[in-house]
Amino acid sequence: MNPFTQLPQISEVNILGVAKYLSEDIGYRTVGTFEHALADTWMVQQAQMMRSECEKIATGTGRKLECEVWHQQGSGSHRYGVSFSSICGAFNGLICQGLI
Repeated sequence: MNPFTQLPQISEVNILGVAKYLSEDIGYRTVGTFEHALADTWMVQQAQMMRSECEKIATGTGRKLECEVWHQQGSGSHRYGVSFSSICGAFNGLICQGLI
């Protein structure tokens, strides 16, 4: 919170908190895995909370702010080698469809 404007602001503490949650609580996030989907859901929730805060500030102060969240979703596949084996994965909307 900015002590002069009383408005929320980004801080090193907030940034480190996000990094800690993603890296230590959720863990490594390979595309298409459960951890990736969990992190995606959490980040969208955080963005929605920020949008709500933005709308509250806009309404309360009369400021002309555009408060919106855009969530990009995608599908694809990846292939990599582990111990002389090729591992392929396909995902749709971050949900893993299977490994071959």
